[in-house]
Amino acid sequence: MLRRIVFVFISLFLNIVEIQFVQAQTQTNQQTQTQNSQTPNNNPNNNTKPGLEPEPDLLPRAIRLSIVNGVIEYLQNTKRVTIGLEWSLLPADEILLESAREYYEKYEPVTCSIRNDHLGKSNKWIENLSEKCQQRLREALMVSDLKTLNSDPNSQTKFQKYWNPEENGDGVQLVRQGAVTASEYFGLLRDNIQITNLLKSNGISYSFDVSGATPQGQFPRISDQDITWDMKIYRFAVARPQNQPIYIYRFVVKAIIEPFNLTFVKAENTKADLNIAISFKKGEETVGLSNLKLIASPIPIEIQMEKGQQTNLKKLEDAKAFTQLNTALSFFGSPDLSQIVSNNFLGGTSNTSIITGGLINDKVAQPIVGVNLDLLDLGSSKAGGLLGIGITDSNSLYIGPSFQYSILTLSAGARIFDKKDSTRVEPAGVISFDLSQVIGGKQQNEKIDLDKSKTGGDWGKASEEIVKDLALVDWGVTQNPNIQQSLALVREKDCTGNKIQPNEYAELPIKITAGEKPSLKFIPQGIYKYQGLDKLPLIYALHDDGVPVDKNAEINFCSTGEQPTVQRIRLSVEMINPS
Repeated sequence: MLRRIVFVFISLFLNIVEIQFVQAQTQTNQQTQTQNSQTPNNNPNNNTKPGLEPEPDLLPRAIRLSIVNGVIEYLQNTKRVTIGLEWSLLPADEILLESAREYYEKYEPVTCSIRNDHLGKSNKWIENLSEKCQQRLREALMVSDLKTLNSDPNSQTKFQKYWNPEENGDGVQLVRQGAVTASEYFGLLRDNIQITNLLKSNGISYSFDVSGATPQGQFPRISDQDITWDMKIYRFAVARPQNQPIYIYRFVVKAIIEPFNLTFVKAENTKADLNIAISFKKGEETVGLSNLKLIASPIPIEIQMEKGQQTNLKKLEDAKAFTQLNTALSFFGSPDLSQIVSNNFLGGTSNTSIITGGLINDKVAQPIVGVNLDLLDLGSSKAGGLLGIGITDSNSLYIGPSFQYSILTLSAGARIFDKKDSTRVEPAGVISFDLSQVIGGKQQNEKIDLDKSKTGGDWGKASEEIVKDLALVDWGVTQNPNIQQSLALVREKDCTGNKIQPNEYAELPIKITAGEKPSLKFIPQGIYKYQGLDKLPLIYALHDDGVPVDKNAEINFCSTGEQPTVQRIRLSVEMINPS
């Protein structure tokens, strides 16, 4: 059946080309007969046209040379850019790396690799993790079974009780005691939120287009394939009660997008911009993430031809006398098929590639060069059609369906060649590589940096970069149901003493009526003042840890050292002692 399909495909292709040749040959023969009737013919060889061999059937050879010329012209005017991308969900911060360097031999990080398309699919991502990686993830997320992340909404209860700043768990006590710094605490809380959201999601998808130049193919492109999550899990001991170490866990996570190619046909510009957007695909437990669109800053790319490409083209040109083609086609009065191949087949919007490899059947094995056209996208692989020519055999043409994965292209079709007075067709196969990837431009590895003006939030930032502008407050408010007035602690100046704009104020409501149990809060660093104290009944005053607070007092939440420390605030409204 496959052989019949191949031969039908071949017949259609050859008939289309042959119609042009026959029409042109008929017209040319008529012109030739007219010329012969007017010109004496004393030499029997006068009818032989220059550049042609004496075989009667020139079709396979003409098509073959057309392909060679088209490939040469295409490669001479085409630049190919190979781009590899990576996006850091949780970048490494200097505090983490400093600890990692100090304790590296004892606490070497565990590296996990998760395919993006495995996330959200019946926990398939778990099955492909090493046992060491699974164990370290269970420890860090405080779960007995990783499968509960997607099946049990209460899977993080143990972690929350231990580390939640609203709780009074053992982890919070370590922070209050100084065993865990404010920076480490912020980092581990943020890591947990990002990691659990990622593992509960269906992964990410990305889209991109190009501005400044027009690549071959359809744009914008959207894909969730060929993405791998590289996850490093660090473990550090922060306390050793009764010689039993207590660990904190930190993550460094990035998405690595496998290199892809952009082909620029007859590109005039040498520079262009890659415009990328990233979205999380919603999973059953990732409420809200699916509405998040992360816009990247434009990534500049260079469009240039490598020296190796010019060298390979020179070898290919020197190997054959390509003027034979134009001589043959001019004899038939046919259009320049090399231009058709270069401009239409290779230069169109469809994805094409130049292949080189070997043609094999039961009678011959020879090197081949040709073009592969993608017709069907199968995700990480593609199906299409392959048209090739034998390099060592000036008489051989190959055509057949193809299957392409990465740079490897496989095909099973037919070898067409001239033999004596006839055209022969034999089954054959091709194993080849994408030459345009091999001789294309050098790979450009780029990091995706998000455009903060369009994305908002702190996506892609290192935790250290965020927490340096925060203060950690151990905050508590004693209940007094007799007070109905609204009180607040408001940031009015930055740490240099400069007043800030009202729209940049940070405000902590003081819930006197209901009270607030002691908890840890991260707030923006700055100089704060209490508001609403003048509205309190005259018999009441605000106290902090039993000490009256002056209504004009400024509270400084600015770090004086390299590491932010925990500042304790215990507020209550007490009756004024008349004495």
